[in-house]
Amino acid sequence: MTKIISTKNAFHYIWGNNCDGYVLKKDGHFSVISEKMPPNTSEKKHLHKATEQFFYCLEGNLTIECENEEHVLSAHDGYFIASGIPHNVKNNSKMTTRFLVISSSNTQDDRIDLE
Repeated sequence: MTKIISTKNAFHYIWGNNCDGYVLKKDGHFSVISEKMPPNTSEKKHLHKATEQFFYCLEGNLTIECENEEHVLSAHDGYFIASGIPHNVKNNSKMTTRFLVISSSNTQDDRIDLE
């Protein structure tokens, strides 16, 4: 049965340095996670063996480090990362950043931390 899902009723978890993740879709061929990063936070550099990811910035600025380059996304900007590519995301700004991570296939047991 399909139901309306939001950050108000989705499974919530804390990651990194007090960052929030809300699982909007996890089963099937892809997942969607809504994430919130406070100012000056980041995640560990990692890669996914088979999973492709698309990051879509909803609010604030999101810095994606990928292949030794930094790409800064503003609201309504997106960035694709192919499988096997080392990357991490950062919020180098002074305001909270909110973004979506769409992953295909599902990321379960597919992540390799590099730090």
